[in-house]
Amino acid sequence: MDPRKDQISSDVNIVAPAFTSQHVDWSVLIACGLPLSGSRADIAPTQHLLRNELRSACEIMMRPPGSSKAFGPRQRVAIETLLFSLKTRFPELFKRLFSDHVFKMCLPKHISGKHIKLRRSTTTLLLAYL
Repeated sequence: MDPRKDQISSDVNIVAPAFTSQHVDWSVLIACGLPLSGSRADIAPTQHLLRNELRSACEIMMRPPGSSKAFGPRQRVAIETLLFSLKTRFPELFKRLFSDHVFKMCLPKHISGKHIKLRRSTTTLLLAYL
């Protein structure tokens, strides 16, 4: 059985990950719209897959910069851009699935030209399945 299988809360119908992952599957995030170059997983992206993988990335991203699992600046900007795109283009979905503290802490503090430039390609990929 896949340990990432979602546990669905029947009272509010929100998906919660079964456990906190210490690993980010970059190919899955790229397939879900993360604006990084690299190989894409051969999967059909879904809202819940995006949420679970993005949660893992955000939890690791919130670690101190000197941590062995901390991300470089390209990965940080890519994750911030994906969250920024979700919040601005899909506000209702963001409220429903990405309103947890961990996601809000990973939103960009200041929107830069990089975020805006990458947002276009991210939004195009997100529109394909959201």
